[in-house]
Amino acid sequence: MSVGPDRADPVRVLIVDDDLFVRTALGGYVSDSPGLHLVGLCENGADALAALAVKRVDVVVMDIQMPVMDGVTAAGRMRDEHPDVRVLMLTSFDEDNSIRAAISNGAGGYLLKSATPEALISAIHAVYRGAGVMTPETLRRVAGPARPTPPAEVVLSSSEHDVLRLLCKGFSNAEIAAALYLSESTVKVRLGSLGDKLGTTSRVTTAIRGWELGLAGD
Repeated sequence: MSVGPDRADPVRVLIVDDDLFVRTALGGYVSDSPGLHLVGLCENGADALAALAVKRVDVVVMDIQMPVMDGVTAAGRMRDEHPDVRVLMLTSFDEDNSIRAAISNGAGGYLLKSATPEALISAIHAVYRGAGVMTPETLRRVAGPARPTPPAEVVLSSSEHDVLRLLCKGFSNAEIAAALYLSESTVKVRLGSLGDKLGTTSRVTTAIRGWELGLAGD
């Protein structure tokens, strides 16, 4: 399956990590991808915000733990000051609370630093398209235990429940549409309805809330 963008111009990417080796490696992966353009490399959240003030950026790939300004704080600032910029967080297995805080601050997804270059490139494109990036395993850890039964005030249609179940398994909109024999536009409508009912504003937060309320199935 192709991971390239559906537009003529490449996706403009800013890499933010305090580890020189990591940000150089990530920058190399982005530079080598035909569908992406590396805008720059930053050491911390404050440097990233300064870069966003003068450069056009589509996606920020950012570490959570950094000196001067961490990724959680920077994600919140980016959400408020640069709402069109998507944020993909880089995480480690021991940062569950920080991952959740970053998502609450507007991050569009999270990716382990151990991910392959191919997974990174795919995740950047997914976040740019507005598709949350997560794995079912990390979703369960970040969300915590599910309720045995959903609260009575949250009532989903059969179609909404099916969409939510596949969303929590990490399916993209296109994969949900294919599995349920729906159009992608219908899937987007269902996701919007789920967001209204669950009080969420993104695919990632919808999946987390659905899992917590016991609505995601097995």
